[in-house]
Amino acid sequence: MNRTYSVEASCTENTRSAIGSENVNRYAMSVALTYVAWLIMTPYYRFPILDAIHFERILILFAAIGVMVSGSARLAGGKITGFLIVFLLVLFISHLFGPAKYANFMMVQKWLEDYWKLCVMYLVMVCCIRTRREYHIFALGTLLILGLYWGYTLFDYSKGGSYVWQQGVPRLVGVWFPRNIGSANFTGVVGVLMVPFAVYCCQTAQKKLWLLVGVSLFVTALVVVVLSGTRGALIASLGLVLWMFRTKLLNLKWLALGAIGIAAAITLLPPRLTQRYLSVFGVTLQQQGVQSEMDAFTQHQAEDSAESRKEGLIDGFHLFLRRPILGYGPGSSAAARAEVSKHLYYDGTLELHNLYGQLLGETGSVGTLVFASLLLAIWNTSRRGRANVKTESESGDFHKAQAQLLGNLLVGNLMYGMVAHSLYRFYWILLFVLAQSYINLNKDHLAGAKAMNLRAPKRGITDESQPSPAATSLPQRRDVP
Repeated sequence: MNRTYSVEASCTENTRSAIGSENVNRYAMSVALTYVAWLIMTPYYRFPILDAIHFERILILFAAIGVMVSGSARLAGGKITGFLIVFLLVLFISHLFGPAKYANFMMVQKWLEDYWKLCVMYLVMVCCIRTRREYHIFALGTLLILGLYWGYTLFDYSKGGSYVWQQGVPRLVGVWFPRNIGSANFTGVVGVLMVPFAVYCCQTAQKKLWLLVGVSLFVTALVVVVLSGTRGALIASLGLVLWMFRTKLLNLKWLALGAIGIAAAITLLPPRLTQRYLSVFGVTLQQQGVQSEMDAFTQHQAEDSAESRKEGLIDGFHLFLRRPILGYGPGSSAAARAEVSKHLYYDGTLELHNLYGQLLGETGSVGTLVFASLLLAIWNTSRRGRANVKTESESGDFHKAQAQLLGNLLVGNLMYGMVAHSLYRFYWILLFVLAQSYINLNKDHLAGAKAMNLRAPKRGITDESQPSPAATSLPQRRDVP
């Protein structure tokens, strides 16, 4: 009798422990997604009190407490984390040995104040994702945050709000964003970020409801990009879509669907916005009243904006030639470009607007090599994850979708980097979180792919005659909500 009671008591205690651990995990995931919402929605602009009480640091503290209680701190270590720590050390060394005259520059101080918080939150988020189910919840949670915020923004835009008038066109901005010169560009890049998550939702959907959510938010993302008036974001999003659906480019059905979408966009967009996008290809829209509204000064602004993207790469390369080892230090390129630019009006207020110029000019060859190695590690992770999926396994779609999400986010960031100084933006940290978590959850699978030296086929699925030894250990679809 006593033995039976002891077994029952032990089972009850284990059940309570499991429930307590599950509650801690939910708490930590909730805090992590709250921080994602903080980065995407920027509520501190609408509610300054949040900035005054240092709400971001409070979030980090509460998330760190959840990680310590759950005992998952060991997940923070790994390949991506190692590269990120080395990159952060290179940035600090570059800052310490950079030109002293730029040490007090606004963007340098902003980097010192903000980037460490993103890196700490990276560690916390990685520790919050302990299972494939939590990985799935984190990805879908991020998508829903994006969808709800931008859905509300589009609703407000339809009523005459949430826009800023720049370069002769009304450009969509987040409902809580400040109405400054960079808000519309930030809107564009968030729209690009939303596309891979929407595709992931469609790929892992088990119910028609989630498929409908994924398709709706995919369309919403493209609408946000178009209405932002950001030409670089439109080119990046179109390039990303072509990349993701590259195996279907010769399919007449998909070609017809794309042509209908482009025709509808040109028809429904305001003429001024259509003219802004067509100007990328040197096309002039001949409609009554458009040319008079798009005056010479506005056209000149638009041309200068496009030209500055190319000049950012050139100026960044020239800065690299002056300080090729460690560069000028993080955040200093906007001020330092006055040393090499052919334009006298670059007085420290205009960023390079090019990721590659920024990387070369601010971090030198050492930082560029470390960052490139970090991105290569992510690409290899995505490639191996896609290469070793067993086609007859029901879990294959989910497993492949996770790996494809990494590759699609990486490609999207690299494409948008051609027109933006995005090196220290949060969407890179979000990619690093997902990459390290994927490695933590699929070590056996990735090791099997590496051992067999498999390369991902065009469709991302291996031949059924050569399945991976690790493929049989993939999660079943029932593990996914």
